[in-house]
Amino acid sequence: MAHKSESISARANRLFDAAGATIRQDAQAILAEHSANGRLRSGATIIRVTEAFAERSREALSEALASVAGRVDHRGRKWRSMMAVVDKAIDRHMDAAPQVIAEFTRVAGANHEALAAPALANLRADLHARLADYREGWTAPKAKTWRERNAIFYALLLLIAGAAVSEGAKWLFEKQEPKTVVPQQKPTNGVRPNHSPGPSK
Repeated sequence: MAHKSESISARANRLFDAAGATIRQDAQAILAEHSANGRLRSGATIIRVTEAFAERSREALSEALASVAGRVDHRGRKWRSMMAVVDKAIDRHMDAAPQVIAEFTRVAGANHEALAAPALANLRADLHARLADYREGWTAPKAKTWRERNAIFYALLLLIAGAAVSEGAKWLFEKQEPKTVVPQQKPTNGVRPNHSPGPSK
């Protein structure tokens, strides 16, 4: 999983490098399969390898663009800079492609290297076209509300407001509640007023 502190340049290059490592694994599996079938030194081998290269490269590009989408919310300078960075990452990846493919064309036969060149040129154009389509069709996500952008601060405001309302209600209740005053009876001639002589027996 990508960390937010990782730059888009580092992220895109890492994704394409990982694609290159996966492509090598795919190619090894293709060579083993074709060797078992007696097709190792056929043009089909290099075609399969270049197809695998294309598939992994497109996956890496999609992930790189997803990383861009997760970091920007409008077509500003930052967004344009990220688009340029991904564009350079594509060229960096495709510049290394012939060397990666050559590792397997030597096994399949040197005369088959010519099959890889046009396929790789088409792939480079395809990746740039996909990036251009993304750039032209990209729509900024719905802008976040102030509440969403400041979730912690908003929660703190609610807490403070709730406490203030509670204290205000308590003060108002205490102010409006009538106080019951118990009248005090004064003693008369030393006789307790609450005692009356009972009937004589």
